[in-house]
Amino acid sequence: MDTVDAEALNALLREYSFAPVIAHAPYILNPCSADPHLRELAREIIADDLARLAHIPTAMYNLHPGSHGGQGLETGIAQIAAAL
Repeated sequence: MDTVDAEALNALLREYSFAPVIAHAPYILNPCSADPHLRELAREIIADDLARLAHIPTAMYNLHPGSHGGQGLETGIAQIAAAL
C-alpha cells in the first residue's frame, strides 16, 4: 500500500467533506464454504482488504459471507465468525 496515495485521498475526502468510502469485497468470497481452501482464501482476501482500508479512517467494508453449501446454518455462522 502506498501510504502517500492514501494520505492524498484522505486529504481530498476531508477537503470536500466526502461521505465515508465503502469498499465492497468480491462476491467470490465464501468464508463459510465447505472447502477449507476456499475458506482460507477468503480469510486472506479479507485480511488484505482490511489492511489496505486501515489507511482510510472513514472507510467501511461490505462483504457477503457466502453459502454454507449444505453444512448447515450453525456451521456456516461459526465459520464466518472464525474468519472475521
